[in-house]
Formats: sequence, C-alpha cells, structure tokens
Amino acid sequence: MMYTVRLVLIAALAIAAGCFSERDGRPPVLSVGQQMRSIEVHSLSAQTGVVQRFESRLLLNAGFPNSAAKPHVSGLFVADFGAGAVEVLKNKTYAKLATITTGVKGPDGDWVDAKGNLYVANYRGRNVTEYARGSAKPTCTYSRRLIDPVNVTTDASGDVFVVDWNFGGDRGAGYIDEYKQCANTLAERYTVAGGPEGVAVDGSGNLFVSYLTSENGAGVGALEEFPAGSKTPTPLGATLAYPGGLVVDRSGNLLACDQTSGTVDVISPPYTSINSRYVGFIAPLHIALTRDEKLLFVADVGARNVVVLSYPKGLLKAKLGKAQGLSDPAGVSDAPNAVF
Repeated sequence: MMYTVRLVLIAALAIAAGCFSERDGRPPVLSVGQQMRSIEVHSLSAQTGVVQRFESRLLLNAGFPNSAAKPHVSGLFVADFGAGAVEVLKNKTYAKLATITTGVKGPDGDWVDAKGNLYVANYRGRNVTEYARGSAKPTCTYSRRLIDPVNVTTDASGDVFVVDWNFGGDRGAGYIDEYKQCANTLAERYTVAGGPEGVAVDGSGNLFVSYLTSENGAGVGALEEFPAGSKTPTPLGATLAYPGGLVVDRSGNLLACDQTSGTVDVISPPYTSINSRYVGFIAPLHIALTRDEKLLFVADVGARNVVVLSYPKGLLKAKLGKAQGLSDPAGVSDAPNAVF
C-alpha cells in the first residue's frame, strides 16, 4: 500500500517547564523547550481534503533481548524509521548497544507484555510479529484480515489487540482486531468510528482508543472506551485535534498525543476533559512510560528526537537524537528486564 507524504512546518511553543497547577480555569501546561522543523505527520491536505499518512511511526513500550548469555540490562528501544531498524540504547547513559533489523518491515507501534514478549506492528508487512524474550526471530505472526496495522498492545490474559487504521481505504473505517496468544485467527473485532491511532488496556480489561473522526474538512480527534467484555463503545468527552499514541497509567489517567497541537494531554477519569498537558513538542506521535512510571518518553517526529521527561512533573531529563546515533526516531520504549 502506497502512502502520500507531505511536509508540514509548525512553529514551536516556548514555555518554561513547570509542575501541574490549575490557573485561569485552563489546563496547566508543561514545556519541553522550543523547536521549529519540517515534519512528516498524518495530515489533512488543504488541496484534496484527504488524510495523508506520514512514513515515520512510533514503536511503543518495546524491549528486545538480544542474547540470553549476558546479564539483564535496562534498555531503551528507539524505532529509527530512517535506518529501518530499532536502535537499542543503554538506559540512563543512552549509549548505543545494538541495532535490530530482523522482522522489521515498516515498523509502527509496538508493545512488550509482562512476560517480556515483544510485539511489532509492521504496516508495510501488514502483520504483527511477536518475539519471545531472548529471541531474535519472530515466534508468532498475526496477519489475518489486517490491512494497515499501526499499533499493538496486550491485556493481562495475553490477548493481542492490533490497531488497523485503513481510514479512507477500501473498508472506510478502522478496527481494533483481537487475537489469542500466538493464534493467527481473528477472535474479536471492535469497530471504530474513524481512523484509530492509539490503543491502551487498563488493569481491569477496559479498552481505550484514540481516533480521527473525519478525513474530510477539519480533522477532529476523539476518544472512546470499550468496557471489559463489551464490543459497544462509550464515547468519552475529551477531544483532541489530531490523535496519536495513547497510554494509561496505573491510576487510570490517559496520556494522549495530539500531533497538530504539539502536546501530550493528560485526561483523568471520567475522561470528560483534558486535565493537564505537556507542551513544546512539534508533532508528538507516540509515547511510553517506564514500568515504575517515573519516566515518560515522547517521540517527537517533528523535532526528530526522543524527549525524556520525569513523570508526572514533566521535568526535562534528556533529548536523544544524532548524538545517540539516531537518524529519524519515530518511536521509543523501555524494557527494564531486557537481556544483552
């Protein structure tokens, strides 16, 4: 499937970093500095009124064990679209440890489950590949009825949920497709009222989705929840300009990327409005939290870097880019029990 790519120039925000606070009745903001760059984003063409997809994508929450013969090391995994690989950096120092290319074919979102299995959504390969902890080759592949897989996650039972975008394609809308562990048979299909981008499952099995509601006219992002065991979504009140990745923390707070607004929005239960936000990005695509929820990683496609923030205060810890050997970082994830 071929995609049209266009460059969009967005002036960045320059607001000093701070802590969460309510003021003037508006959501508080957290800044990560000032940027201005040409970027590749999911965007709405003013000429055609059709959503156009960028080629840079985020790998979410990935961990890739490379060798079982060496001790555990905490690793940071960056999807480098320019290199067509996942670059492995040592956490804290961010020195490059390895480059992963096996099974990578247009990698988009990814996920690591509680057992250390890695899942990669390959939109060019039209599949999701799963790697057992310590394996360099896929142990399972999910492809049944997938057209445009862009993200993936699992629940506590190990069921696999794949975001199938295909918005404006031959099916007209996207889906969240569910598979049983290592079974390439569609178990359930959740119909989304637009183009899904982000997906997250909380500890109770509730499924959250961020999606674009329209491919014509002004793009509007929305959120919905599929309660555990239900295929009927509950619309949530909070809205976004152009949704990207989505994660949920242990307290049930949703963290949602808003690409064209250049923010990461924090939406607390009952999800009726944005409670606070991190600002200063160009086009934040996807995000990830460390397992201890002390660090937040933001893949800012527009700035071509990965921003590392403390969580939840949002204090800037690092910006990763060329100095770390990254050419086009589209995504990032953390795996505290990776093996190298």
